[in-house]
Amino acid sequence: MRLTFFIFCLLSLIITADIKANQLSDVSFSADGGKILSRYRNKINVWETRTGKLLRTFETETDGFKYAAFLPGGKTIFSVNGKAEMLWLDVETGESKNKISGKTVYPYAISADGETIAHASTLKNNDEEIIEFYDTANGKLKKSFQYPSNFFACLAFSPNGEKLLAVGDNVSVISLKTGKIEKSFDLRLPILNCAVSARGDSVLGSTPVITSDDNLQIFSLQNNQKYSGPKKEANGQIGDIGAVGYSPADPDLAFAAGKNQQTDNKSDRGLLILWNTKSGNVKQTLKTVSPMASAAFSTDGKSILVQEVSGFLTLFNIETGAVIRKYPDKAEISSDSASKCLHKRN
Repeated sequence: MRLTFFIFCLLSLIITADIKANQLSDVSFSADGGKILSRYRNKINVWETRTGKLLRTFETETDGFKYAAFLPGGKTIFSVNGKAEMLWLDVETGESKNKISGKTVYPYAISADGETIAHASTLKNNDEEIIEFYDTANGKLKKSFQYPSNFFACLAFSPNGEKLLAVGDNVSVISLKTGKIEKSFDLRLPILNCAVSARGDSVLGSTPVITSDDNLQIFSLQNNQKYSGPKKEANGQIGDIGAVGYSPADPDLAFAAGKNQQTDNKSDRGLLILWNTKSGNVKQTLKTVSPMASAAFSTDGKSILVQEVSGFLTLFNIETGAVIRKYPDKAEISSDSASKCLHKRN
C-alpha cells in the first residue's frame, strides 16, 4: 500500500513538472538589479526594472522556452528550448550567440558566481542519473558525474559554489570537487521546487499539489532534520506551489508562491507568503488575481517580483506589501526597443 502511494505521488510529480515546464514561467533579476527577465511559454521578455520599459523580446517556435536566467553582467540570457537545446541569447543584439544540444528540458541550475551551469538527466536505460556541468562563458562541458537511478526534480548550488544539492525523492549533497555524494537523506514525499538558504545551511522545498495540507518542507543540512515552515494556518492557505526561495539579504526570510487554497471552490487567485524560517512568523501575505507561477527576490532583498500563470508581472515592496509596478502596465514599448529573435532553425 505504501509503495503504491509513493508511485502515485511520483507520477503526480512528473506530470506536474511537465505542466510547469510547458505552461508556466520563470522570473529573475540581473545581478545589478537594473533589469528583470520573464519567461512565459514561447517568449522571454527583458524589462527595465525602474521604468517598466520593455527592452527585448525573444521568441521561439520550438514548443516554448523551458528555462531562462541572466548570466553575470545582465547582457546574456541562458535559456533552454523545447528541443532541449541550450541557448545563449544576447540582450543587446537579440541574437543567439551559442547553441548546444542537451538531453532533457529540466532541471537546470546556475552557480552563484554565474560561471557554471548544472543539468541533470536520466540515461536511456533508466538505471543511472547523470549531472553535467557546463562553462557559462563558452558552453563547454567541464565535467559530469553519474549516480544510481534517482529522480532529480530540482538542482541548487550552495552559496559558496562547493556543493550541489540534487533534490527529488531525497536530498543528495554532492561535492563539486570529487563528485561524491557526501550525505543523503530521504524525504517524506518527493520535492518539486527547491532553494538553498544564503548561509547554505538549509534547503526549502515544495511537494506536489496532492499533499497541499503540508506542502512546504525545510530541512537542516547539518542534522538532516525538518524545521520551521510558516505557521500552520498560513501554510494551509497555499496549494499547488509554483516557486519557493530565500532572500539574498536575510537568510531567515523565505517565500512560497502559488494558488490560494481557500479559493478552490471559487475563482482561483494567487498567494505568496513571506515568513521567518526560524520563528515561523509570517511577514507578508501578497495576493494576485490569478495563481502565481514564479517569483524572485530582488538582488538587494527589498522587493519581490511575481508572475501569474496568465503571464502578468507584479513587483511588490517586501516591507509594506505595496505594489511598486505592474508589467507591462504603462510600459514604454516601441519597435526600436522591443525586437524579436525568431529561432526558426531550432
